[in-house]
Amino acid sequence: MVFNFDECIDQRHSDSYKWQKYAGRDIIPLWVAATDFRSPPCIIEALHDRVDHGIFSYGAPPTALSDIFIERMRERYQWDV
Repeated sequence: MVFNFDECIDQRHSDSYKWQKYAGRDIIPLWVAATDFRSPPCIIEALHDRVDHGIFSYGAPPTALSDIFIERMRERYQWDV
């Protein structure tokens, strides 16, 4: 899948926290996780599919996620969850 990283989206007047935090200042915020690129088409399509479905109930987490969480808490904090 090809992504367009040459198109930069101007978010200075959006609700982007990254840009609102420094609004009106001569600062260009360069954050690691908040990019100014359009989301990939596959992500946009997946979101459209979910929205078009019209049901927004809580989903059941995969069993593997619980196992990963339990192991992480045990390794990092010595917690038995």
